[in-house]
Amino acid sequence: MKNKILIKKINFSIARKKLIMQWLIFSGVIFVIYFVQTLTGRYEHYESDVWEWLFKYITPPLSLMIGVLISQMSAQASDQESDIFYFRLAQGMSYFFLIILLLSAFLIPVIHLMQNRNLSAVEDQKSIMDALKSYNAFLVPVQGLSTLTLGLFFTKK
Repeated sequence: MKNKILIKKINFSIARKKLIMQWLIFSGVIFVIYFVQTLTGRYEHYESDVWEWLFKYITPPLSLMIGVLISQMSAQASDQESDIFYFRLAQGMSYFFLIILLLSAFLIPVIHLMQNRNLSAVEDQKSIMDALKSYNAFLVPVQGLSTLTLGLFFTKK
């Protein structure tokens, strides 16, 4: 007797829309938090640098997903399905990355304070950009894996 492995499937179109909504909602929340922090002067004179830093993490995955969605708009609606494992992998990596990015709004100011806690001379004080660079060590590899899983899922037929 052969064992049949039941592979769960998900409608590819619905799965793509769920991932895009996940990214748009999280990105919106992150954007609002950074916007409020910018208005309250949290980033000193580095506001444009902080925004550039933030957008380099949000823009590539969103561009990938929205680009694929737009390119598929003219295609006929299909009942194409995908293995749910690949959807959950992309979704899980996205949540992991977006949560780390969301936490950056709260952790980077703490890192900045910690970097400067024992520095008494003003000229030795580190800027908020140094804290952002420190946070990159965690964020860059997770962004790479997250974008890779999204790319595989969105372009896989």
